[in-house]
Amino acid sequence: MLASMPAEDIVAAALSHISGLTEIKNRSLLSSMEDFTAYQMSNTYAVRSPYHFWNTLESGLGASFRADVKFMKLTKDKTGCVVDVPSKYEEFIEDTWIDTDEVKLFKMTVLPELEDYQPRQQIRKQTAITVTTVTTTDHKIAGTAAATEVKEMVLRGETILVMAATGRRGLNTKV
Repeated sequence: MLASMPAEDIVAAALSHISGLTEIKNRSLLSSMEDFTAYQMSNTYAVRSPYHFWNTLESGLGASFRADVKFMKLTKDKTGCVVDVPSKYEEFIEDTWIDTDEVKLFKMTVLPELEDYQPRQQIRKQTAITVTTVTTTDHKIAGTAAATEVKEMVLRGETILVMAATGRRGLNTKV
């Protein structure tokens, strides 16, 4: 029996047995989440963001389906995406989805090269904030930080930290 199996399958079976694996569970190719299946949607043209594909999924399969989809990543060429779909929807997709000349949806067997998508961030105008005098047990501290909105100032050891809308800025001023 082993002679007829590929070497990769023999090694995989041996490792499964050694690790105590008793059953094979369906996992997504994209995220490795149990009971999820990775699907790829391909398009005839490049898109800027995954929002086009989210809308296409919703229009083709419904809002409740879209709500259950957990992850979506654009392909590197931006003409497609990969989504994690709960495995319970496999039959629903086969029965409901209709491929068009522009858009196709299919179950993945190989993970394509994916884009590292970063949503655009709002650029906020920063204002210089000067702490002229802060008195803590007769010590005076001064410094400057750039922030859009000061939330809180805290003394930690010998450093005063300015908690701001843009994050945490430390004023490295010795006490």
